[in-house]
Amino acid sequence: MKPLSCATVILLCGLFVATAAGPAVADSHEQAPPPASSKLDLNKATQLDIARDINPLLGKDVCHVITRDRAARGPYKSLDDLTRIKKITKEDVKKLRDAVCVDC
Repeated sequence: MKPLSCATVILLCGLFVATAAGPAVADSHEQAPPPASSKLDLNKATQLDIARDINPLLGKDVCHVITRDRAARGPYKSLDDLTRIKKITKEDVKKLRDAVCVDC
């Protein structure tokens, strides 16, 4: 085969594979179950997760404080337990209610 015709064959094979795989990939994606909860579980979250989801809401660097408190005093039983951290007020907990949960 000439180089040009080899390239053409390779291109056509690639298009065939892409076309054949396209609908199957889309169908399997549509059948995937939705996530159980879009909220961040404070008892399972890593320091990085907390920094990503909570720091923008509170405007403070509290991720290390939350994980340290959780390690020292045990898991949170409710969101109100966050107020055992001096940096977090009841108003802060209200801001977090839609974004985080405990054992969800």
